[in-house]
Amino acid sequence: MRMTDVMQAKPFREAAQLLATLAQAGCRLRIEGDRLLVYGPRRVLTGELCEAIHRHKMAIFALLLRHTLVRLLRVLDMAQPDIPVGVQEDFAEAWLAAVQLVGDPWAEDDEPDVRLA
Repeated sequence: MRMTDVMQAKPFREAAQLLATLAQAGCRLRIEGDRLLVYGPRRVLTGELCEAIHRHKMAIFALLLRHTLVRLLRVLDMAQPDIPVGVQEDFAEAWLAAVQLVGDPWAEDDEPDVRLA
């Protein structure tokens, strides 16, 4: 089973919907260690929304990590950095592993544009 198939599971769909709701409400997210910090306008973070965030915390972490990795792959692909000779094989191996994990970084996706503060 590919990671992109796993990312379509119900908890991830619900977490993606939750992230879209937070982004639409003007919230910003930040990860500090194992804590997920949500900053938003007053009265946006209702008890129900906070409970949903807590319930889907690990799926949110996974989606944010995937989103960040996709963005990093896009930047590296566009920048085409000079890689020192001794590191080229390690870089290529890491690049392929990341692409296998997240799929084509240039493919259209429906994940919300949530920025880490």
